[in-house]
Amino acid sequence: MIPEFLFIAAALVVGLAAFAVLRQDKAAFATSLKNRIDTLGEHLKQREAILQDSGKLQTRYLFLKESCGELTAKESRLREDINLLEPKAGEIESKLSGLAEEKSTLEAHLQTLEQDKRLWEDRIKELDRMDELVGESVKKQTELDLQITEAKEKIAEFADKLNEAEAAEAKLTGLKEELVKAEETKAALLEEAEALRAEMAALSEEIETGKKELEKLQNKIETQQTLSATLDATLGVNGSSKALTRETFKTLFEPEFSPTPSNVLDRSNPDDRFRGLKGHLREHDYDFPERLLNAFHTSLKAQDVSCLTVMAGISGTGKSALPRLYADYMGLHSLLMPVEPRWDSPQDLFGFLNYMENRYEATPLGRSLHQFNIRDKAEKDPMQDEVLMVLLDEMNLARVEYYFSEFLSRLETRRDADWSGEPEDYQKVSMEIFAGEERDDGDPVGAIRLFAGPNILFVGTMNEDESTQSLTDKVIDRSNAIHFGRPKELLARKGREIKGSGSKISYKAWNKNISRGLDEGSPQEKLVSDFLNELNQHFDAIGRPFGHRSYLAASVYIANHPGKVPQRIEEMTALADQVAMRFLPKLRGVDLQEHAAELSKVKALLQTLEDDVILRAFDDATDANRGYFQWRGIDWSA
Repeated sequence: MIPEFLFIAAALVVGLAAFAVLRQDKAAFATSLKNRIDTLGEHLKQREAILQDSGKLQTRYLFLKESCGELTAKESRLREDINLLEPKAGEIESKLSGLAEEKSTLEAHLQTLEQDKRLWEDRIKELDRMDELVGESVKKQTELDLQITEAKEKIAEFADKLNEAEAAEAKLTGLKEELVKAEETKAALLEEAEALRAEMAALSEEIETGKKELEKLQNKIETQQTLSATLDATLGVNGSSKALTRETFKTLFEPEFSPTPSNVLDRSNPDDRFRGLKGHLREHDYDFPERLLNAFHTSLKAQDVSCLTVMAGISGTGKSALPRLYADYMGLHSLLMPVEPRWDSPQDLFGFLNYMENRYEATPLGRSLHQFNIRDKAEKDPMQDEVLMVLLDEMNLARVEYYFSEFLSRLETRRDADWSGEPEDYQKVSMEIFAGEERDDGDPVGAIRLFAGPNILFVGTMNEDESTQSLTDKVIDRSNAIHFGRPKELLARKGREIKGSGSKISYKAWNKNISRGLDEGSPQEKLVSDFLNELNQHFDAIGRPFGHRSYLAASVYIANHPGKVPQRIEEMTALADQVAMRFLPKLRGVDLQEHAAELSKVKALLQTLEDDVILRAFDDATDANRGYFQWRGIDWSA
């Protein structure tokens, strides 16, 4: 039994010697990563052998533990034998002491082997991490090689470009010499160009004048041909022209609207009702800026001076919807008149005489003017105390000067004529349709005249595109022009039906709350006067001055603008609106380079208003990239 145990102890000693050898290999392995990588396979094999030896040692350890148990049993038996073998007791005890010491030694060695096992497992993990690092290093080295290759290619391209640049520099030297000669030639050509430009300007004026005269002549010829043809046809049928009677104008007397009973008319201040307009618009999916609504409302109240309110801008921005919704909510009758491109005379507005049937074909506007005539009581259903809004939709599809200019002049004359009194004054402001007749019985029949009194408001919409005509200064000078810009957010409106929202307003109530202008000598009147006089000086230097009418129109507009009475120039939003709507459009087409100094003075004057909206619009209109002043209106929503 004892010799076998000693054999086991000898085997453990051999294992320990092997571990000592491995420690020496460890020092050699740490010296070089390359050597470790080369000998990694061998070490892995050694690791497997060590793990196998460790398993054997564990098995041997368990075996030894079992042997210890057997020895303990044997010890008890030996103690029994001791009593029998007391002479040999001393020898056996010494042997047992030796075996106990060897057991302790073996247990200590076993713990050492377990520690070495954990150490080798940690080193194996470290080797695995080193393998990953080596892989990453190889990958990075590959990426660096690619970058170096690309850099070499770029260096080669740069060298080629450098050669090209040197050649271009040599060429540039030659071009500079040619440029000096070209500058000398350019100076001579500019002198010739200035002379040619003056000649072309004079020629253009002559051509434009000739075109206008030609258009007028063509219109007269066409009118004469039409009248001649209709007259010839009438004479051919009857042998003579038919006599005109009031019966001929029967269609003019037919009512266009149903009158409102006098006791139902709303006689309250229209400004009070105006405060709820924004909510009414939102119910119909429209959300117009408050500044724009104030401008539109004020423009209608100032139509005694500014006879037309123009809504200009791109199509589909609500230019037609706003007047209709306004009239609906404010209690105004509204008449939509879509303008056609063929319109060329006032007859297209009011009606024409059908010579073939001896009958006057009245338009809705003609019947409305007769029905709303505030001076002469209509034959049927008079509406003298009600207000009518006439909407000329897309008014610049035809030349406004052809069909509306004469009527616009009559509207403007109302302000200075006593149309409610003397017949001569009434004739100046009205359009004659029928001169009157004298019956066989000697009872004369009075003339028929169409008159638009201050109870009839005119609004026009115009799209700004290639299919339309531009407005002349005459029309702009007598209008308040509100520009609608591009919408900031596109919305899909449901197009709800516009229904009557309340009682019709009385014209007397409407007219009662209209101011005729700023009080003469008031602080507000002085502020406006000083500002506009200085602005007119700059406009005169540019060649676009304005007159008394524009000043009066601005005064009436500012006096009727909603809100508190301003005390400082910086508070006059209404004045800024008038500059944008009435004055700055006069600068359209001005050469920015030629009038740069005066335009700078205009901007400096505008800065006193402290209105960022109009300053941004002015900067946009003077964009040097266009070369000329292009007014697009202000951003009402800012």
